[in-house]
Amino acid sequence: VVTASSGNHSATVAGSSTSATVTNLDPSTSYTFTVKAINKVGSSASSARSVAVTPVILSEWSAPSTVSLPLNKPLNYSATLTRNDSGHGVKHKTVTVYRRGGPSSKWRAVRTLKTDGHGRIATTLTPNFSAEYEVVWAGKPGVRGASKITSVVVRPAVTAVLSKTKVRAGKTVTLSGTVQKFRAGETVTREGFYSGAWHVWNTRKVSSTGTYSFKIHPTSKTVDVYRVVSEAFHHRGAGISPSVRLTVR
Repeated sequence: VVTASSGNHSATVAGSSTSATVTNLDPSTSYTFTVKAINKVGSSASSARSVAVTPVILSEWSAPSTVSLPLNKPLNYSATLTRNDSGHGVKHKTVTVYRRGGPSSKWRAVRTLKTDGHGRIATTLTPNFSAEYEVVWAGKPGVRGASKITSVVVRPAVTAVLSKTKVRAGKTVTLSGTVQKFRAGETVTREGFYSGAWHVWNTRKVSSTGTYSFKIHPTSKTVDVYRVVSEAFHHRGAGISPSVRLTVR
């Protein structure tokens, strides 16, 4: 039998057990514990008291792990802080939102907020590059703090326009467009949709002004669907253009 020093809390386990869980302890109270062995003959003397411990209640954030959004689009970020013991929101507490460019970068505070009556925070962020955001609550006596990291992937806008949407077999048509927040010389890929999936056709390099173009020379009557994908690199996700449809007569 394991007995807490106050509050008449105890737990009884088999003699072969190496641990016991004592429940309903007060997180603001320091406890020591003693152990007593009991069998059909009787009970032993209590053991020496354990080291004093103070229970804490865990808390946790409910927030997305990953978010993907177009460049220049605001991020409506929200998160909820709850206690693990009751599931109730941790209300009216000051929390901080930090940002860093990547694992090797330093965290920098970007918002100081306060949870509402349900433990929720909400704010609008305007990331112009991919980054990690961390919401942190330091905790309070009896309740351990919590943090949660959300990875935000920012995608550039990619345009794609056909010089003609209808063309005769054997004629040439141009697929061209631009990449927003581009890197000169980056690769864009022309993809075609068929057999229920997207497939790579060919690639081009983006010019110093952020433009690209593909020459398409269809040889048979069909309807082709294309899109253009820009590569992902540091601080920026891959961008995907709207699809375009070419009718070959």
